[in-house]
Amino acid sequence: MKFCINRLQTPGFVACDIPIVSAFRQDCVVICLADTFPIERILVEFEQDSFAEAFQRDLSEGTAVIKIDEDVSINVVPVKLRRKYFALLQRGDSVQLTELLTELWENYGFDPERASLRQTCDVRRLAIMHDDGVSSYGFRGKKRDLRRWMFAHGFTAARARIEDF
Repeated sequence: MKFCINRLQTPGFVACDIPIVSAFRQDCVVICLADTFPIERILVEFEQDSFAEAFQRDLSEGTAVIKIDEDVSINVVPVKLRRKYFALLQRGDSVQLTELLTELWENYGFDPERASLRQTCDVRRLAIMHDDGVSSYGFRGKKRDLRRWMFAHGFTAARARIEDF
């Protein structure tokens, strides 16, 4: 039986109608072996087993979607600057806050007026093995954990370049 991911969209990565040769589920994780180049494998860990089960069902119907929005929340800002931002907010220092907000916008794309929580389709972690390496979500600053997670789920051909979005 052929499966299909209708749409895979992350910051910097978009693909449609990805044919999947096989897909199997281990609890909250769905592992997909792709039948197309440049994508080889996709590992998706969901927040709950029921989401993984629904995704696997959607794969067989060709309606499966993985969509992770760009993060425009305060989480894109380094911790030190986040603390400074909240301290200035609390003090009500509008002059320094305006200066800091300019820096946060220019360097990190953070704007409190348009900031929202990132939408992830209930995906906890995602790894996409492709010709250039591995693109991932949910492993920021945890490359060792990503490699361990990938190996634990049969994703052993990890290339050197790992990119987290």
